[in-house]
Amino acid sequence: MRIIKIVLLLTLACVLPTLYGQSRLTDEEIEELREEENLDKLLESPHKNFGKISGRFLNRRNRGLEDAVKAVEARLKTTTDGLDKAALALLLTRGKTALMTKAALAMRDPLMMRDLPPVLLPMLSDAYAALPDGADADTLRQSLVRETNRLLLDEGAAYLKDDEKALLVKNYLHSPRNPLKGCPVDRLVAIYRNLGVVQELEDKCKAAPSDIPQEDDLLLVMRLARELKGSAAALPYADEMLEHKSSSGKPDDLWLLGLWDVYADEPAHALETLPRHADRWPMCRLILFDAASRMGRGDRKSRETEWLAPYMDHLARKDEAAKTPEEARGLKYKRTFASVTILVNRKIHEGVIYMGRRTEEPALEKDERSRDYWEIIVAMARAYAAMGMRKEAAEVYGRTLQCDHVLTTIQDEARRFIGEE
Repeated sequence: MRIIKIVLLLTLACVLPTLYGQSRLTDEEIEELREEENLDKLLESPHKNFGKISGRFLNRRNRGLEDAVKAVEARLKTTTDGLDKAALALLLTRGKTALMTKAALAMRDPLMMRDLPPVLLPMLSDAYAALPDGADADTLRQSLVRETNRLLLDEGAAYLKDDEKALLVKNYLHSPRNPLKGCPVDRLVAIYRNLGVVQELEDKCKAAPSDIPQEDDLLLVMRLARELKGSAAALPYADEMLEHKSSSGKPDDLWLLGLWDVYADEPAHALETLPRHADRWPMCRLILFDAASRMGRGDRKSRETEWLAPYMDHLARKDEAAKTPEEARGLKYKRTFASVTILVNRKIHEGVIYMGRRTEEPALEKDERSRDYWEIIVAMARAYAAMGMRKEAAEVYGRTLQCDHVLTTIQDEARRFIGEE
């Protein structure tokens, strides 16, 4: 574990300059630029000179890095401008991170890095609260959110003093700007735990599903409930959203992907609840095929007939946007490939193979010019391979070598696989 942490630390040290927008210059070129510039002069307008200061003076390879960090820190103590304060806080974050990285590498102790959050987070939170609204502040605000969230996820954030945690909760977590909007739920929970206020998220999960009118809020509470208490606790919120959408929502499969994880963990409930929604929301049939497979309901062929065949019929419907039969077939392949991708990501190999076979059956010679067609076929080959059916996989891969319209990368993959047989 210690070796892994050292490797991760070295990786961070390599990529950190790129994340901060450092120019791709040699050490000698940076040294020449540094000599041409005056750091004190640049610090008179830090938000305008952010890139120069960051790339030239706060570079980890700069022999004068420690002095540069001291200069930035001194300027931060005296500035009153919100934009400059935000820029200086970000610059100081970079400088102190570079110094700590050098020290941790020298000591071969990656645990030293957890000392950074208690040092940097109060400063970043204060800068975020002082940052004015407006287009000029948007880039700085995004950078502050990114850096603050990164540090809040670090285990070192748990070592903040109680009063510092309280200020972070007030100035950052509870900010009307909602800096954690869109944050993945697992990270959101980790941040709240590190700051000792996870109870706030647990309280959200006490609300009855019917008392949450907004769909976005309902989806968030469902995900929080699953993360904090498990899928069984999230089921009532998933069911409420499904009922609400089925009665008033516009057809859109994207939100169903948010419910799938919950139903995947509770397949018996899915088999009981989802069938009545399948006509309005065809993607329910994919979830039901997955649930039936997990529960061992029927054999593979019966599951395909009951759930996947109607779904494929849905994908093959005539597309009103298509002006020609060729356009309609192209759109069908696009829809099929999108569905295959969902199954691939969830490792539902039997479903991928079925969709691949159904795609092959009606294929015409001109269909072989479609990139989406071949992406479906190669996904089927990979699914065969994942299930240990190497002979079937080799046969499918072999087809890709017989067509001039297949991507070279796919053909190379096929040759490698067949060569291993």
